[in-house]
Amino acid sequence: MPFVALANKVAKKVEEGGEEGLLIQETYRNFAHMFYAYILRSEQNPERFCYGYSSDLKKRLKVHNQGGNISTKTGIPWNLAWYGGFESESAASDFERYLKTASGKAFARKRLLRT
Repeated sequence: MPFVALANKVAKKVEEGGEEGLLIQETYRNFAHMFYAYILRSEQNPERFCYGYSSDLKKRLKVHNQGGNISTKTGIPWNLAWYGGFESESAASDFERYLKTASGKAFARKRLLRT
């Protein structure tokens, strides 16, 4: 379901009230403020990955592909290989930091990425 359609459905349920409306409102509030840890793969060199986190994946991918990040400028174009949603910025940041470790990279290759 497109995000706008979901937002309209939530708004209608909230107006109707009741427990279901409150539950949907809480779910929507959490969904609207998600943070994402992500892994990008370079098209130029498919063995090269970039790890990061953001609250706006589309915008962040665009920045990487326009050369707005020094460390990823040479790997353009980048594709989104994996992402995971987190309710807090600190959780997304912690997971990104883990992914950048040797253990995290091994975990990502084994469990998150198609190689």
